Amino acid sequence: MKIQLVLVGIIFALPLSPTKTISKIAFGSCYGQFNNSNPRIFTSINTWQPDLFLWLGDVVYADEMYLPFMHTTMKFSDWQQTYNNLKTLPSYAELSNSTMVTGIWDDHDYGLNAGNKTFIHKEISKQFFLEFLNETRDHEGIYHSVMFGESGKRIKLILLDNRWFSDDKDNPDGDTFGEEQWEWLGKELKNPGEITLILVGIQVNVEYRYLLAEMIHEKSRIRLLNLIKDIPGVILVTGDIHYGELLLNKCWKYPIYEITASGLSHTELTTYGPVIIPYFSIYVQMPYNVYPRVHEKHFSTFEIDWETGLIEITHKNTLGDLIHSHTFYLKDLYTETSINYICNQSLSDRHYAQFLTGLIIFILPILINLISFIIFLRKFSHCY
Repeated sequence: MKIQLVLVGIIFALPLSPTKTISKIAFGSCYGQFNNSNPRIFTSINTWQPDLFLWLGDVVYADEMYLPFMHTTMKFSDWQQTYNNLKTLPSYAELSNSTMVTGIWDDHDYGLNAGNKTFIHKEISKQFFLEFLNETRDHEGIYHSVMFGESGKRIKLILLDNRWFSDDKDNPDGDTFGEEQWEWLGKELKNPGEITLILVGIQVNVEYRYLLAEMIHEKSRIRLLNLIKDIPGVILVTGDIHYGELLLNKCWKYPIYEITASGLSHTELTTYGPVIIPYFSIYVQMPYNVYPRVHEKHFSTFEIDWETGLIEITHKNTLGDLIHSHTFYLKDLYTETSINYICNQSLSDRHYAQFLTGLIIFILPILINLISFIIFLRKFSHCY
């Protein structure tokens, strides 16, 4: 056990305990952009008493925007201090003292917006990130796996690295994970748990986004889905996009859920205001959404009753209040799916349907109100 003396007291690095049976897991990502903070949310997570808290990327923001969409990596001393400020934040320290914590990075804690394998500071980035988690890796990148629990109650974590080995996103034939990591992943999937959680910094069950930086290379996305399609009990867990959602893809042999929790300190709503919601609703498809997107600051939870097999996935707000909830049984993850019409729909057809639906939802009320206002003016002015 590593002990670090700080002004707020003693920070205990609670070690991962593979022998422990896990039933409650909390997830979160994206903390501190534009100096946003939300310490209350860590208190709410700790109040829920998870067995495990998982970071899904962008633990800190180590890059600074000097012009719109132009970023530079901050000084190493400031970078390390940003991690230390979070680590010693009383509410986060309380959580990490009582709960096992691990996770993955994405581009901003990696050190550069849309950063990839060419990032010149990735070694120091790895050092800072693993020091924050009080962990080590003896290989390139930060990919890792942990199996928790006894037979019949095993949860396997597979933590993927979508930055260290990644090609440039502008390369349509590029690879996100690299052959070294693909080979490792193939071996890990030969020994799954009753539930296998695969953590990725970027969403997987999303075929189209306007920004390439927010997408896995398409060949890597399909390759990953092909690797897991014949393995029951797999759930994807992702971050990055500054809103939350729960997806369910039934276009493969077994159902593939994807939990996205992105917005511990900020979301696209708190950053850009309500005007951004119609944009995401119109341009970012939602064919797999189980419930509406979460636009407020949030964390997500996963809980299983090992006796009954009942699983509950939720999104909760800063105060720990429930936003959305979805329940199903472990056996459902082992039941083969029936292909539905969405699976046979082309990407362009999906995009058109999404665009048209979004226009109807957001534009039609405006038109109705405009017509009503014109009618009112005519009646008020006695034009007829």
